Amino acid sequence: MLAGCTRFAWPDVDLSRLPPEQADALKAAITGVDPQACRAAIAAVGVRATLVPDQRDDRGCGFDDALRVTRTTLALSGPFIAECPVVAALAAWEIGVVAPAAQTRFGTTPARLNHVGTYACRTVNRRPGARLSQHALGKAIDVAGVTLADGRDVRVSAANWADDGATGGFLKDLRDGACGAFRSVIGPARDRAHANHFHLDLGPFRVCR
Repeated sequence: MLAGCTRFAWPDVDLSRLPPEQADALKAAITGVDPQACRAAIAAVGVRATLVPDQRDDRGCGFDDALRVTRTTLALSGPFIAECPVVAALAAWEIGVVAPAAQTRFGTTPARLNHVGTYACRTVNRRPGARLSQHALGKAIDVAGVTLADGRDVRVSAANWADDGATGGFLKDLRDGACGAFRSVIGPARDRAHANHFHLDLGPFRVCR
């Protein structure tokens, strides 16, 4: 997969399972044009979230129009804080990519999204002197895997990524599809720092690895 996501328009997620008005509203929400419309669009697909106060500090960390999310279209391994367009992209990805991939690869539905962090005031890969991560701006989430309705946990890992069967295929489906919802998608194919999760963000860079 080439960096740059050149083969993807953005946002480009198959939301044909939704009524056209909901699909259009959710895609528009990802672009971040209207915070109030974004909140309405994610609520319409079942996201449970509350607005949190804007936050900025002298290190440049912080967020605007962010939400504390307790459920997306799936149950969550824990609540998280992120700006609304990230939540919209996540919901679109779950509906348009995760759910059909689970059905195709395993004959079941996804039940829970397992994540390992969203907002954190830190640099990229926590390197001293590096630029701020999109996590520090409320524009990123790290996804560790998906729990299926039958109880199976499909985790992002180097071994699962290399799997030639349903597990490896499912993870690659998730990575490929995420590139249509998010601007940057980084996983085990990129480096060891992302061997156990997909980093998904709405920052300025286009990466799909």
